[in-house]
Amino acid sequence: MKETYDFLVKTEVNYLSTIDGDKPSCRPFGAPIIYDDKIYILTSKHKNVSKQIAML
Repeated sequence: MKETYDFLVKTEVNYLSTIDGDKPSCRPFGAPIIYDDKIYILTSKHKNVSKQIAML
């Protein structure tokens, strides 16, 4: 996991793809964080991307 985290931090901008209805949507995200030995990206629960992730 540390190797993956280091890679994500090094690339500076990472992209997360979701589905918006029947269309793909790809969004940039900044540096992730490690918490409880898991990698997280941060967003607001009021954004569409958060709602789309919650549907998974």
